[in-house]
Amino acid sequence: FQESVSNQSVAQVHIYRNEAGDKWKVLSEEGISIFLKQLGFALDAIAQTWSQAFFTRGKKAIASEAEYYHGFVKVEKGKVDALLRLGGMSGFYPNPRSADKGPDMRYRSILLRGHTLQEARSVQASLSTSLGLTRSKHGIGVRVLATEYKLLKKRIFPQAPESSDSDEGGSRRFQLLGVPDDCTRSTLKQALRALNWPVKVLRSAGIKAWTITSSVSD
Repeated sequence: FQESVSNQSVAQVHIYRNEAGDKWKVLSEEGISIFLKQLGFALDAIAQTWSQAFFTRGKKAIASEAEYYHGFVKVEKGKVDALLRLGGMSGFYPNPRSADKGPDMRYRSILLRGHTLQEARSVQASLSTSLGLTRSKHGIGVRVLATEYKLLKKRIFPQAPESSDSDEGGSRRFQLLGVPDDCTRSTLKQALRALNWPVKVLRSAGIKAWTITSSVSD
């Protein structure tokens, strides 16, 4: 979510047709606000919606042939968690944004590898403080507060070995400058791992620069 002076927050949202059921028609004919109202979200908490479009394999398409919807929603800051808790309902997946338009580091997603959507819902229901489901190219996950991530991940996967979190980053954001032009995300991760610096490489930040996150400064 992107914070603003008006005490509102912005969410990037995706809605997948293969999970939306009859709500897909509501979305295509009446828009995202009515779609969210039918999921139980307060209509008067939605301040603005924009950049709404339907896509198939990354290209714009008509709703009847599209695979997913993408857009942005601005809501009251106090309603952010309520919006997140709708994640996984009728194909709806919100992505919280920070003030610099990157991921909101107050939240993290525990990837549920090998879980079906129904199994993921059962996991979510077992965690009283969870904030809906997430969906990415890696699969379905459950969103939790960053401060509870390790505890809840251990509760879900009690037999999993302790992780160094070397690829999971943290709450502090940094920009690496002077990175060689031929450096890829993979080679940068390898180099930082060799330095024993637990970070997550987010994205290229311009010429010879990359954005990373970490829980430690060195």
